[in-house]
Amino acid sequence: MEHAAAVIEKRTVGNGQIQVLLRCCGDPDTDSWHTLGISHETTNDDVTAWLGTRKGEVQAQHAALQAAASHLDSLQ
Repeated sequence: MEHAAAVIEKRTVGNGQIQVLLRCCGDPDTDSWHTLGISHETTNDDVTAWLGTRKGEVQAQHAALQAAASHLDSLQ
């Protein structure tokens, strides 16, 4: 199964911090908040790279969770 993380919500939590709520495969059980620190030197490319990394982490975590659950099922 190919995993796909998406931004569900975005909020500014302080001067210089933005949070995004990411969800993988439309499954609310995978929801996680991620915080990005912003400075006057932050570029759009920086934001894009940061988000891509966070999405990859959420996707990998979801894949690992599903693999572990499958493995546990096989042990029963």
